[in-house]
Amino acid sequence: MSQCETDLFQDTPIGAVTADWEMGVIGDFVTSLQAGVSVNGFATDTGCAEGEIGVLKTSAVLQGRFYAQQHKVVIAEDRGRVTTNVVSDRIIISRMNTPALVGESGYVTKDEPNLYLPDRLWQTEPSERPHSQRWLSYWLQHPGVRRLIAVSATGTSN
Repeated sequence: MSQCETDLFQDTPIGAVTADWEMGVIGDFVTSLQAGVSVNGFATDTGCAEGEIGVLKTSAVLQGRFYAQQHKVVIAEDRGRVTTNVVSDRIIISRMNTPALVGESGYVTKDEPNLYLPDRLWQTEPSERPHSQRWLSYWLQHPGVRRLIAVSATGTSN
C-alpha cells in the first residue's frame, strides 16, 4: 500500500479497518432490546383490515430480512395488551430457543404502526453513538456471529 492508502486505515485487534471507524461492542450501539407480549390472533390471507392491528409471527425475520406480511390479526379482546410497535431503522431479533431460529434477525426499513411485537421477538433500541443499524444487521448475519449466538443462547431462555 502507498502512504496515502495506509492513512485511510487503522490497525485494530480484528485487522485493518477504515481510519474513521471506532471499535466497539454491541452494547455501544444498542441501549436495550424492546419486547412485546403474547396476544391471541388469527391468520388471514389479506393482512389487517381497516381498524385492525397485527402481531408478528416469528417467521417475520429470516436471514437478515424483515417480512411485515408475516403477522396475525390481534383479536379484539387483546388489542389493548399490545405494547411495542415496529419502528424503522431497527433490527428485530428472534429469541426462539432453537439453534436455527435463536438470534435470527431482520432489518426494518419503514415504520409499521399497526404491527406489534410478540413476546418471542425483540427490537433494538439504538444508542446515541453514531452508527448504522443496517450495518449491524448485516454483521449479525455473519456465519461466525450466528454460530456464537446459537452456542451462547441454545438451552436457555435468556
